[in-house]
Amino acid sequence: MFSTCEEQSKLLSAYRRAVSHYSTAVEAMEAASETVTKAEYHRMRGYVEQSRVISEQARIALDQHLSEHGCLDRPA
Repeated sequence: MFSTCEEQSKLLSAYRRAVSHYSTAVEAMEAASETVTKAEYHRMRGYVEQSRVISEQARIALDQHLSEHGCLDRPA
């Protein structure tokens, strides 16, 4: 078992929320893909891409913290 620091917990929670938001956006775009106009689809696609970038940034922040802080290397 490993211990988590407060910052790691915050970053992990932010990453989880970002990934969940991205997944929801993709699902909504998929569900609407056959019923929306081309312009609306492109707007949704932009929103999905923005959500993907935010989730990637959250993952990078978590990975950077783990690398710099060494949270995973500490015993519980």
